[in-house]
Amino acid sequence: MKSIHEALKNSLQDKIAMGLVRNGYTLYGGYVYKKIVNNDDTNDIDVIHDEGVQKFLQDTYSCVKIESSRFRYPYSCVKIESTRFRCPSASVFNKDVYVDITKHDENSNSSNSSNSNNKSKIFKLHYKLINGIPTVVNSDGNTVECENTINELKNRRYYSWDNMREKDVEYFYKFKDINVFNKLRMLKRFYIPG
Repeated sequence: MKSIHEALKNSLQDKIAMGLVRNGYTLYGGYVYKKIVNNDDTNDIDVIHDEGVQKFLQDTYSCVKIESSRFRYPYSCVKIESTRFRCPSASVFNKDVYVDITKHDENSNSSNSSNSNNKSKIFKLHYKLINGIPTVVNSDGNTVECENTINELKNRRYYSWDNMREKDVEYFYKFKDINVFNKLRMLKRFYIPG
């Protein structure tokens, strides 16, 4: 059986993602939960800020910084600093690749609602080197939660969350919303035919 990283296509996006991981950087977000877990297309690569990642992108892939921003995710209190890079493709068969380097404010508090916590399971998935092997792990080390989240995504199931971005709504449209399923099950349990 092929490992996850061996099954990836040989696109520029995948080469950059693997280059980042093999050089000790950590990926998260859509590239992990869409591309790595389900081999679905994704628009960009999200990498956690680390010293040297900008220089690595510029020196290795001729990436150019195109914008920086600071914002707060609508579903939490977490403050984010993001720097977007465009990595030009030298081939007409590959499109330019966008890499977002993000730095989370460690002092900001995320929402404690169960809706937010369910959503955050997806965003806790990180892709990084473990003992020299690119591996999907949970950011907090919870291997059971990581395996459960991966299995849910592979089975096209997810937990919806408040203030989902349009691109998340579009991606998860054909997935089964576990929150809705659980609510229906609860209603059915308490329904008394009249």
